[in-house]
Amino acid sequence: MYILFTSPTCPNCIKLKDKLKSKNIEYQELNTATAEGLGEFHYYGFRLSVPMLIEKNDKITKDVTDEFL
Repeated sequence: MYILFTSPTCPNCIKLKDKLKSKNIEYQELNTATAEGLGEFHYYGFRLSVPMLIEKNDKITKDVTDEFL
């Protein structure tokens, strides 16, 4: 499962979403402009800016943003 943290004014967020869609990779998008999205963003805390793409499964949670940009 992938979680993508975005913001409404982030051009790299759009690029990353397009790349994920072109590769048919499913993801949950959380907008950091919302309380829920910002809270989750701080919880994982791998990066200080968006986009942030994390891979989450039963064993690991890791930042994989650079693998897709």
